[in-house]
Amino acid sequence: MGDFNLLPEDCFAHVISFTSPRHACILSLLSSSFRSAVDSDVTWERFLPSDYASLLSRAVQPVQYASKKELYLRLCDHPVQIDGGKLSFGLKKSTGAKCFTIPACKMNMPVYKGIKYWKLISLSNSRFPKGAKLIYRITGGHTQISGSIDSKNLSSHTIYAPHLIFRTTEAVELEEMSFLLSTVTISGLSECKQRVFLRPPCNPTEFSQHKCHLHLHETGNHKLDVKWPKKRTDGWMEVEMGQFYNENWEDREVEITLRVTHGFLSSGIDFLGVEFRPKMAVGTVRPWMRA
Repeated sequence: MGDFNLLPEDCFAHVISFTSPRHACILSLLSSSFRSAVDSDVTWERFLPSDYASLLSRAVQPVQYASKKELYLRLCDHPVQIDGGKLSFGLKKSTGAKCFTIPACKMNMPVYKGIKYWKLISLSNSRFPKGAKLIYRITGGHTQISGSIDSKNLSSHTIYAPHLIFRTTEAVELEEMSFLLSTVTISGLSECKQRVFLRPPCNPTEFSQHKCHLHLHETGNHKLDVKWPKKRTDGWMEVEMGQFYNENWEDREVEITLRVTHGFLSSGIDFLGVEFRPKMAVGTVRPWMRA
């Protein structure tokens, strides 16, 4: 590296802070000077969102950390509950964009004619101590699951995708052709709709049958995207509910709803919540820069 290594560590850290967490870790392999700068609080302070201290002050349990890098990695791997357990807050490891999850116990779960379709259950080895379990079959039309988050919590200039997190057991019956309509609305001004399945197709033939069946239920010329569930590393399932662009909004409500439009949802499905994850940043603002 020659005389480059003679530069002050703060200069290295300042330059590296304009890259991304992923690229910073790659740069740390170049030399001991880079490695020292990458590990400094100056670098990781820039990778953390500008309001991280305010968010941590809302944590249910105090968050202990010895360095800003340790805090960053802690939030990536172990989101913290905030606001009395109404939300969990974490970071996307590659970019530092903020992730939030609304627990099922804090969402509007199905109630029809005064009858609750669900009950609270205790969860072990989960980010939330409580979840929601359906105890009655939900048929199409008159029931829905909904929740909302304030846009100012999210990273600005970023496309987000809310994901429904759930699980089923072998005893739970999911009708092959059952599908749901998910809607993402921002202060009533714009919305994104798509079809959602909670059971993946077993084979290509069944996938084609699903597509034909959906075509019969489309209205007019408006074709909706279709999303299938995927297995998560924590053992739960998830399915994308849509996406939206979070501009630099001060105070707008992002609401998500899920409604059965054909078939039914069987009792016995467990819901953990809805996770708002960044998909990508838009424009000239990099996703790892301050929100």
